[in-house]
Amino acid sequence: MGNQMAEWLNRAGPFKTVALPGSARPTQYLLDATVAELYGDFRAGRTPAAVLTVQFALVDQAGARPKVVYESTIARRVDLPQASPDALVRGYGKALEEILSQLVPEIYELRNPVACRRRIGGSASPSRIAPRLAVSST
Repeated sequence: MGNQMAEWLNRAGPFKTVALPGSARPTQYLLDATVAELYGDFRAGRTPAAVLTVQFALVDQAGARPKVVYESTIARRVDLPQASPDALVRGYGKALEEILSQLVPEIYELRNPVACRRRIGGSASPSRIAPRLAVSST
């Protein structure tokens, strides 16, 4: 899942470069993503659904001590056309896409120099918030 997130963020563009999980490249920011919920809801009397919740923390590693500059928990429930393993996997993919679609604009808000100074404690480029990002997922 970490590679999918890194590729998505690299295409979406809030960072100049995005390092894949496990990369040895030094980065100013680390996006820690923790999957809090991942299951298929197949209870009787309800539409089958894929459920995914991810907790995000964007950490600025540039200072003497790392500092969390953004935190968010984003959840999605995606109805499935049928209760099958294939439909569940496709539902997870759609849920992740929707979660990342919400995450990117929230990260882009950090591009606002006033918001960046308030959240990061320094100056920031108006075009991109960081030169590099590493994505970690658990």
